[in-house]
Amino acid sequence: MKNTIFFMLLCFLFSCKRENNSLGNSKNWEIYKNVKYFPIPIKDFLEASYGNDFKLANPNEKFNITDVNIYPDKPHQQLCFLANKKNIWRLVYIQGGIGESNQFYEFEINNDTISKIKKGWSFENIKTNDSLDFYMKKGNINFEKIKIKYK
Repeated sequence: MKNTIFFMLLCFLFSCKRENNSLGNSKNWEIYKNVKYFPIPIKDFLEASYGNDFKLANPNEKFNITDVNIYPDKPHQQLCFLANKKNIWRLVYIQGGIGESNQFYEFEINNDTISKIKKGWSFENIKTNDSLDFYMKKGNINFEKIKIKYK
């Protein structure tokens, strides 16, 4: 009887999901879930592209997910994650409005200067860097040209 209970306990323990407290993922990316970690070149790019009023809510904060301004002082975008691997940075955020979508940017930053940018969007639920890789490989990210406003 003791052996049966011990065996069942071992099976239960090995079947439990292991939680990873690290914010990194399996491909050596550092993952950030707060807008305070944005590098200055990315902040400057977003301001040049969308104006000074571009704001992102952190993943645990309220934001206006529809085109109705329910929270007048809250943004229409919410950060999913910011990822970094060497000089490559990825940004994924939820864009609220008439239709909810996930926006994606990939930046190559060398010496505080952005040298390459990719921009895309998807209706897929991109919550992790691994899911972004998955949808990119499946072709479910729609890439587009970048428009920057200069003053």
